[in-house]
Amino acid sequence: MANEVNKEDYKKLIRSVDIKDLELLRLSCENYVPFSKNVTAAIDLEITSINDINLNGKMLEIKPDFKLVVYKVADGKTTDEKLFEIYFTYLLKYSLSEEEDFQQKTLEHFVKKNVPLNVWPFARELVNNITMRMGFPPLVLPAYKNEE
Repeated sequence: MANEVNKEDYKKLIRSVDIKDLELLRLSCENYVPFSKNVTAAIDLEITSINDINLNGKMLEIKPDFKLVVYKVADGKTTDEKLFEIYFTYLLKYSLSEEEDFQQKTLEHFVKKNVPLNVWPFARELVNNITMRMGFPPLVLPAYKNEE
C-alpha cells in the first residue's frame, strides 16, 4: 500500500491547481517522402519526460515531450519506412492557490493522469497544422485515453 496516492492530498491538489500557461518550447519535423494518395500509414506517438516535475512555491511546471513517427503500411503490415516525424515539447505551467508540501507520489499521479489530458488538444492542433504544411492531409490524432 506504500505506492498508493493519498486521496486527501490528491483532492487538495486538484482543488488548488489551475492551468496558467502553455508554451511551445521545441518543434522539429522531417518529411521523408512526398505525399501520395495511395500510401497507407501507421502512427506511433509517445509522450516522454512527463515526470520532469518542477514545483516551486505556488507554480508547478511540466515539460512533456512528444514524439510522433508515421510509418508506411504495405500489404497490411507496418514497415520500417518512415513517412515523417514530428518532435515537440511544451512547457505547461500550473498555478496553485495554496502553497503546500504535496507528496511526490501525489504530484506524479496528477502529472500522469492530468497533464496528457490538458495538453492533448494543443498537441492535436499542432500535429494537424504541421502535417498539412508538410504536404500531407491534416492528421487528426485520436482522442487521448488514459486506461490506468
